[in-house]
Formats: sequence, C-alpha cells, structure tokens
Amino acid sequence: MWFLTILWTAASTLGGCNPQQEITEIPVSESHQSVSLLQNNDKVVIGYIPTYVNMQNAIDNTDLDIVTHINIAFINPDTSGSVMSGGEPTCSNASASDINYVVNKAHQNGVKVLASLGGGSEPSCAGSWTTLLQPSNRATLVSNLSAFAQYFNLDGIDVDIEGNRLQDLIDAGYYTPFIENLHDSLNPQGKLVTCATATYTGGRIPVSSIPYFDYVNVMSYDNGWGTTGHHSTYAHAVGHIQTWLGLGCPAEKLVLGVPFYGYTNTVGTGGTSYKDIVGQYPAAAYVDEYAGYKYNGIPTIEAKTEYAAQHIAGVMIWELSQDTSDSLSLLQAIGRKISGSSAGLTLGYFTERVVSATVSSQNLNTNAMTANSSFSDGGTDGGSVVIEAKATGDGSATNYSTYFNYPGDPNQDLSAYNYFHISLKSASPQETIIRLEDATGQQAAFDPTDYGFAYDGNWHAMTIPFTDIFAQNSGFDISDVNNVVIVKSIPGMAGSITPSTYVFHVDDVYFSENN
Repeated sequence: MWFLTILWTAASTLGGCNPQQEITEIPVSESHQSVSLLQNNDKVVIGYIPTYVNMQNAIDNTDLDIVTHINIAFINPDTSGSVMSGGEPTCSNASASDINYVVNKAHQNGVKVLASLGGGSEPSCAGSWTTLLQPSNRATLVSNLSAFAQYFNLDGIDVDIEGNRLQDLIDAGYYTPFIENLHDSLNPQGKLVTCATATYTGGRIPVSSIPYFDYVNVMSYDNGWGTTGHHSTYAHAVGHIQTWLGLGCPAEKLVLGVPFYGYTNTVGTGGTSYKDIVGQYPAAAYVDEYAGYKYNGIPTIEAKTEYAAQHIAGVMIWELSQDTSDSLSLLQAIGRKISGSSAGLTLGYFTERVVSATVSSQNLNTNAMTANSSFSDGGTDGGSVVIEAKATGDGSATNYSTYFNYPGDPNQDLSAYNYFHISLKSASPQETIIRLEDATGQQAAFDPTDYGFAYDGNWHAMTIPFTDIFAQNSGFDISDVNNVVIVKSIPGMAGSITPSTYVFHVDDVYFSENN
C-alpha cells in the first residue's frame, strides 16, 4: 500500500531549524493496476476524424500509441459514382493534401487509415446510394473506391450509410451485394472493409452483410433522439453489444462506439464536444452530467473500455478532435484500460480530493505548527489532488515548502517498469521539483519544465524515463523505492515574507513498462 502525505516545512530565521509536520495520510487505492498506454495487439481503437475539422491538427493532437485505426469521415461518390477527379476527392471537405498528411503520419506510427463513406447526413454533391448501387452501376462504384484506396495508400473503406438511406438499400436488396463486392475487391489487396451501424431495427446493417466486414463499429450513442434522457450510458453499451452477439456477429468483429461529445436539453440539440465541456468545468471530467450537459466522463469511458477489452474487439470513437490533450483526455482513459492487462503500477487517479492548508508564519519558528493550520477534505477539482498553501508573513521565516508525497508501505520494487508519469497544474510561479527517493536515501530530482510543464494554469502530463533517473544518480535503487515527492516552494526574502497563496494540482501518478 502507498500512502499520500501532505507535509509543510518552514525554514526559520531563528536557529535554522527545519520542523516538519505530517498533516494527513490518505490511503491510495491499489485498484488501478492497468495503466499501460499501449493497447493489446488483439484489441483495436478506431477513431474518426471528420473532414470538416482541421484534419492535420486533429491527428497531430492524437496519441497514435493508443489509436490503431483512423477513419476519415467522409468521402462520398458523386452522381456518376466518381470519388476522385484530378487527384482530388469529388465530394468531400477533405483535400488530397489533408488525406496524404493523415495517412503519412498514421503510417509512420503503425496506424491504419480508412476512408469512410456516407455519414448521418450527406452533402448535396453526393449521388443517390439507391441509384449508385443498382446492379448495373455497382461494379463501377466498387472499382472507383478500390482505385481511390490505392491512390491514397489507404488501408480500407468504412461504410457508414445510415437511417432511411440504409433501409432503402436493404429493402431494394442492394446493400449486402455491395458489401460482398467491395470485400472481394479490397481484401485480396490486404485492405479492410468495415462499417458503422446503429442497433435499432431500421437503422442497423443486415445480418447477411456481417461475414464481409472485418469490423462492425456499433454506434452506441445518440440514443433516445429528441428525448431528454442520456444519449450514451453504460447500460446502452452493454445492451447493444449483447444484441449484436445475439444476432450472430462474432465478438472479434464487434467494436463498441463511444462519444466524445454530449448534449444539453434534448438528444440532438446543444451538441458540445467533451473538450469544450471540461474546458469550462474541469470537474465535469469525472461525471456524466454537469451544468446541463449529458456526455461520457472518464469513469464511464474507462468502464466501457474495460467491457470492450474483455468481451469484443475494442472501441470506436466519434470523434478524435473533440478530446482534450491533457490529463483529462478520454483517449488516455481508453489507453489505460484497453489492454486488459496489469502492465503498470498506479499511485493515484483521484476523483474527489481537495487538500488545503493555511499556516501563519508567526508559528513557524517552533514546532507548534498546528495553532493556525487547517485541513479540509472534500469537493472536486477536475479529479485531482489540489494543494493550496496560504502563507502570511511577519519576518520569522525565510521560506515555505509544501510537500505532496507517496511514502511506500512497504517500499516498492519498480524494476519491471521504465517510465514515471505524473500530471501537474499550477499558475503559481514558485519553483516546483519532482523527486524520487530510494530506501537508502538516494534521490533523483527533476524540474518539470524540462518535461513540458509550464506555470500557465493548464494541465501538463509528463513522462520521466528511468534512464534519466540513472543518468542523474547511478546509485539509485529502483528496486527499493520508498517515496515520490512533489515540492512547491516560496523563496524567502530577508526579514519578511510577502503574504501569498500558491496552488498546485496533482493527478495521474503511475509507472509503466512502455511509454
């Protein structure tokens, strides 16, 4: 068991003593054992990038160590069945340069890219699917799609024909023959054919088409359209997957779709990205309803991912640009859970913890630090531990230090891991140091600004490789670690301390084998 301890230290101008007082000790759960951000090779994480967003920024801000497939949404054929003219898509917001950028960056990181057809609504430039998939026209469209995939070095085609358009194709008997022909054209080239589908009757693909798909992405969101309920619950997810398993879809083809957005009022109105929701309300990251928004927070995304990792092929995301790029990221939550293995050691993913200590410097020249100090436990702040230190000075002390630490009980053997991860947030400019200590007192201390941290009030997720520990202190015993400490200091001025408040937030503290 590791414990979280908050310590105050003051160096007095009277005698130079350095008293410490332990304010509280909080057991840290050992239940978070699956923290490797690298997915199990058998599991997929499929993320859509819409063509109406800045596609290059979207992939630049996506952790490609977690995502396995990217679907570019959407590419559509025109009325003649053409999908490309002069090297450019004929009916899409994406340009050739956008597609090439996404494909090249994804492939450099071992991620596959597919072009997605259709969508919930289609542009005016798109041809009628009922006409394009008539037997006399179908071969031309399949040939054009194959040529498009080859031209842009795509890894396949995703079919996302929805609603009435899908039902019209099913009623006409056109859908399954199209998927079969597309499969027969692309699979011999080593390319995939996948789909996105709803589960309700009238909105789902026909069972007869399932054998021709490599993955069936179940859109378990937008449920209860036009109602005031939640559009994507855990119960929805489990129910939808069970329905598809009952329909005979193999588990190794099923992929659970999760939303990175929410609604206000009714389902279908007030659509807002998760990124914008937690940008306004950081505490919203750990619940599914906040300030009128209904969405999926980190715990629900983790729970859905765990279910998918245990029962089916993986998860699908609509859509990647709606995520944050900090420690509140839903993609990172998926990455922590998708492997379903015990690949790391977690010290803390905090959900409700605020620690506040106020100390007056009149009492800091003695050990009687309790006279004007207080501790409160409660509330939320983005799921982090918050250390708020308020100092008032009369000249009796030259500096203040706040310690946030995890003393091991017993000490921890971290030799199976290679990376130390931590997220911090602070706008207070005082120096911050991250320090590890072994059982013999050997230390390794790091300036977080060397690892991407800035005193800008935003979350910064940092990774410190163990090689940096050994480079700094070759005698550090990683097999017998007894403390992880984050120190926040206010340097003193001769004769006085300026009254001040300084705050820093800590979250996502863990070790992993892979970065």
